[in-house]
Amino acid sequence: MSLDWDISKCKNHEDITLDQEVEGDITEQIIWSSLTTKLGNITETNWTEWYARYTLWNKIHGFDNSIEPKDFHRRIGMSTNVFPAESRSKWLNGMMNSKLDSLVENAELQVEMRDNIEVSEKMEKEKELVE
Repeated sequence: MSLDWDISKCKNHEDITLDQEVEGDITEQIIWSSLTTKLGNITETNWTEWYARYTLWNKIHGFDNSIEPKDFHRRIGMSTNVFPAESRSKWLNGMMNSKLDSLVENAELQVEMRDNIEVSEKMEKEKELVE
């Protein structure tokens, strides 16, 4: 499914179109962030939630956050086809479970790799003894 979006209802939408050098990049980042924030439309009542979710998601995943609150506020009226919007608790639960699963998988992989290295080293020593 494609990610569809519309900024025509944003105040001064001409200034934030994708062809604008700085603001266009910010608009594109915010459009794509709808997939991680699980919010479809930026409104007067939820623009701070967009900013908070975007910032938290970036911090948890170790990414830099160059988008400021004013950037979300400036895009009130933007809409995407991300629907339905997830409640804060569902979003937090999903994001944290995903991150925890990733950390568990990473820990298991590290131990498996260590075990493989130890087995390889042991086999190398045994080979040297035989020769």
